[in-house]
Amino acid sequence: MPVINHQAIQNNWTTPEQIINPQTLILGSFNPFNVNGNIVDYYYGRPSNYLWKRIAVIMRYEEEYVFDTIFGNQRKLDVMQNRFCFLDVINRIDVTGNNLQAIQEYINDHIFTNFSDSKIFINRTNRRQVQLTREYNNDIITFLQNTSTIKKVIHTIGNTRIVTPLNVSPRENNLGISGFSGFMSLINDVCEDKGISFIHQSWSPSAYAVRKGSTPIAELDAWLMEHLDLAV
Repeated sequence: MPVINHQAIQNNWTTPEQIINPQTLILGSFNPFNVNGNIVDYYYGRPSNYLWKRIAVIMRYEEEYVFDTIFGNQRKLDVMQNRFCFLDVINRIDVTGNNLQAIQEYINDHIFTNFSDSKIFINRTNRRQVQLTREYNNDIITFLQNTSTIKKVIHTIGNTRIVTPLNVSPRENNLGISGFSGFMSLINDVCEDKGISFIHQSWSPSAYAVRKGSTPIAELDAWLMEHLDLAV
């Protein structure tokens, strides 16, 4: 059974606890580890993604400021201090089925290359030959329970994927707290208990969303400025 871990697990990325006084937690979806693929140094670490590009521009740096091959990751960490931190909602994906060729083709075509939330959040595909099971990231719950600094949670997963923490897709109600709906309800409960705001509006910083116009750059910039305290 192929198991695809998040790159953060394989590469020991900086955790929210290692960021000084973060005010906002940004939730993403999944960044698959592929031993033969493109290894990124941190969340949204592909130069094609617009999140770090727009943060750099807003803070009056060059667009590629945090993608410097030597100092880039440290520059990301410096920008994050006293501002924001990241976690993704999926830790790993298990891919199962009776047709090994169909499984490998799906992984290669839709997870290791050109992957999107529409592909990693499905349950069955390829004429139902391939089944995906997601393990959600309970470190999010633990971090929110223990934090004394986080004031808001925002996400980049899209307004149709997470309309509110209690209106999500896929629901996976049959899985209880192990499903996406149950997992997001746990996040919502912690946020409500601690007075943490969950921001419902989301702009995807993916190159695809920007290119097709579903994420206007001006809207993305305004959203980042509002929620990440990027004033200089």
